Amino acid sequence: MLSPRLAATIKRETGSVRVFNVHLDTRITQQQRMSQIEPVIQKAKASSTPAVVGGDFNTANIRWIANVVPVPYGQNHTAALRTLFRAGAFESPLDGRSGTFHVLWIPLRLDWIFQKGLRTVASGVDDIPFSDHEAVWVSLR
Repeated sequence: MLSPRLAATIKRETGSVRVFNVHLDTRITQQQRMSQIEPVIQKAKASSTPAVVGGDFNTANIRWIANVVPVPYGQNHTAALRTLFRAGAFESPLDGRSGTFHVLWIPLRLDWIFQKGLRTVASGVDDIPFSDHEAVWVSLR
């Protein structure tokens, strides 16, 4: 299963940066989510330039039974995702930040930005009026 993704190379004075945008499925198991993102991580790791992977990862920490019945906290998609990215030498300045989507006052971390080979200058999670998700952002050097 391939991950829905978009990739681009940004050319700058100090060198190129490879950027990947992802939007992973919602109602899948933890293993299916890791299978979706693995090709992106492999492509980003293979790049000789710094890389950024960001987007809607839908890491709701839910175990889906038959892709229909949600069992809250049945699987920890967030921890599995962070472990997979860390193994690929990526870090996220958004670790420890608040959720990006709220259900019944429960903050869910669905959206992420991971980078390798760049330094974080600033990062945040901001409310935006035109989306049901809060926006994640980073300023990198």
